[in-house]
Amino acid sequence: MTRRIVLIWTVSIMASAAMVLSAMPRWRSAHEQASATSARMQDIARHVEALHALPEADAQSPTSDRLLANRIASIVARAGLTSGTIISVSPESERVLKTVGTTQALQRRATLTLQAPSLRDLGRFLSLWRDEEPRWVITAIDLKPQRSDAARGGDLPVLAVLTMTVHDARESEIKR
Repeated sequence: MTRRIVLIWTVSIMASAAMVLSAMPRWRSAHEQASATSARMQDIARHVEALHALPEADAQSPTSDRLLANRIASIVARAGLTSGTIISVSPESERVLKTVGTTQALQRRATLTLQAPSLRDLGRFLSLWRDEEPRWVITAIDLKPQRSDAARGGDLPVLAVLTMTVHDARESEIKR
């Protein structure tokens, strides 16, 4: 090879290297920006998934007020009682019992008042409730006899106030 060709190749290689090196800072900046954008997009995708999961989590939650009333009504009907038997369903807000790390132990109570079921009907309701809602534990029962014109020797209607409790655990939300 002639000296001239070697010189041309050397200049070409040096010019190419200079162009590549001059583009390097812009490439790094673009790469960092793309990485940050990608991380932000993944974070947004996680938030969107969390938002989509909220109604499902509410529907699956044993402490959902809306679904608790529906489940009680369903079990009352299967126990052979009328819907008018339910006087009130009063769920209380969740209470944090203990926090260990990021996990919280929660307790939730609800009070259910049933009017005029017989003791036999109440027992049937309690049996169905225990079978279908094992997480909600009946922690107190207050019975008051109701006066009625029931046939002599028949079941005496009662007013039943049931206190139910559920315990749950969940990850606490970290406030930023």
